[in-house]
Amino acid sequence: MTKTLEGLDILIAEDDDVLREGLVQLLSRHGAHCVSAPSGQIAFEAYLNNKPDFCIVDIMMEGMDGYQFCAAIRSESADMPILILSARRLPTDRIRGLEIGADDYMVKPFDPDELIARIRTILRRSDRVRGADHEEAMRATGLKFHDLMLYPDQMEAMRDGVVISMTKREVRMLQLLYINRGRVTSRDALLDFCWGVDHLPNSRALDQAIAVLRKKIEVDPLEPKIISTVRGGGYRFDVA
Repeated sequence: MTKTLEGLDILIAEDDDVLREGLVQLLSRHGAHCVSAPSGQIAFEAYLNNKPDFCIVDIMMEGMDGYQFCAAIRSESADMPILILSARRLPTDRIRGLEIGADDYMVKPFDPDELIARIRTILRRSDRVRGADHEEAMRATGLKFHDLMLYPDQMEAMRDGVVISMTKREVRMLQLLYINRGRVTSRDALLDFCWGVDHLPNSRALDQAIAVLRKKIEVDPLEPKIISTVRGGGYRFDVA
């Protein structure tokens, strides 16, 4: 097996003994050196003592959970790469993880090859961030949709240096599509996440909102590349 993570120091925070050991074995086969911990508190102490290159963290841990761990890491380092690996699969869980400082969020069970690929992608992005000044580093934490970057905190997108103003609902639509990238996001999921489960929008509200959003972000709204329509299913963002 090709060692794609040669020499990388990875900290793993996972309370499941079997999975934690499995992650150590998997990452070690790819050349990484792993430090593992069964709780967020122990993992944070290990972080302070070892200063790893990368962190993988579960959410549901006793004491300091994964969200608290991410917040604690971000108080120490703005650019430490963090991947959340959790059985919690609700969009709200993923959004919270990304907003609190994680670079990516994977749901268990996971494909080992995809995990390695995501680690490598985060590292490439982190390398670019470290080479930028502070303002550019903050912007580089955005979500990439082909040639478009979305910056949720600023409620704006950017393509070729041109800033595109976004509404909160448009940002949430894109965030959910990004989280489910490569998979169909149902109309109900979009309506619940972007309008709220207690709100009953007009049946055409979603289609109209998508049409407006496409005019803003697609190079050719009639041939959309970012938001694809899946007949009978919903919408999808496909990674190039």
